[in-house]
Amino acid sequence: MSDTILLYCANKAPATEKTYLQVWHEWIEHCPDPLTATAKHAAAYLSGLKCADNTRRKKLNILRTLYGVLLDMGEVQANIFAQVARFLSARKAQQVRPTQRLSARDVRRLLKVKAGRPWNTVRDRAIFAIMFGCGLRRSEVGAYRDWE
Repeated sequence: MSDTILLYCANKAPATEKTYLQVWHEWIEHCPDPLTATAKHAAAYLSGLKCADNTRRKKLNILRTLYGVLLDMGEVQANIFAQVARFLSARKAQQVRPTQRLSARDVRRLLKVKAGRPWNTVRDRAIFAIMFGCGLRRSEVGAYRDWE
């Protein structure tokens, strides 16, 4: 079976080949016998990864592709990673963006706070007003160094 994977990956660009083989070897370390693996094994592997969701999806797509090749060659009975895609979609649906946008009323209330507070200088108030007015993120404001 690994010969099929090696042949398939050999036709890829060098960086793609390296990534595909790396993901395959990680999977083999988790599940030594991929022929008998089930969708439960695949879901456990993906949910146990300590990485960002986009990396998890990338690995899922690679393994789904590789199992598709193995299925086409008759080496496995089912593409277990095709079944796991639903699991990740359900997980993504549960995630909620941790931030909420301030309303114009909230911004006005913040700008009216009495002077003398550590963040309430004219410079800081101007930065805050620009952030809200232009829709800037904290990282975008933090990257700008010429506020003086």
